[in-house]
Amino acid sequence: MKSVIVLTDLQVCSLFRWQLKGVSMRFRLLLLIVLLAFLPSQGRSQPTTRPLEGLAKSPGRMFALEGARIVLAPGKEIAEGTILIDGRSIIAVGTDLKIPVAARRIEMKGKTIYAGFIDSYGEQDLPASQRELGAPHWNSLITPQLDLAASYQADSALDSTLRSQGITTRLVAPSEGILKGTSVLVATSDEPRRHNILVERVAQH
Repeated sequence: MKSVIVLTDLQVCSLFRWQLKGVSMRFRLLLLIVLLAFLPSQGRSQPTTRPLEGLAKSPGRMFALEGARIVLAPGKEIAEGTILIDGRSIIAVGTDLKIPVAARRIEMKGKTIYAGFIDSYGEQDLPASQRELGAPHWNSLITPQLDLAASYQADSALDSTLRSQGITTRLVAPSEGILKGTSVLVATSDEPRRHNILVERVAQH
């Protein structure tokens, strides 16, 4: 029965110093590097295709809004500034910001950005066809399956009035019922509907 001898990296080095007497140092180093490359290394992690366990970490999305007129406070503004956003948080506002490479740069020249109030609750009627979707409850006032984001329609006159009062965002829920359905967070801007819907299915009301 053959026995197997496993040499450590230190033993290999000692063996080379003893066996290669008379050989140039350059040649010794070359042979040593080649041999060590094929030796198993203690603690070396092996490649694996096993997926990571647990919750995946989602990297935040970064945006740089550049060139906009930024109103910081009444009487205080930046003519052409930059706002740096990481995920849902504003992390910097100024004129000479260092923009990370990963940030998506959006040109906002000619636009005005200012802080706004939030209208924390409003309601909107749903069309009759929308109220028949899903699995209706025997009580017509119990409609948790309804989702206002699917049929939200902006009210341009109301949005214009709210903007004039400094309100830039609204939380809007279905108007009828005891358990009404889910609300949507929308902007009061005059942009197309797809841009005004900020967050769908915010809460059950």
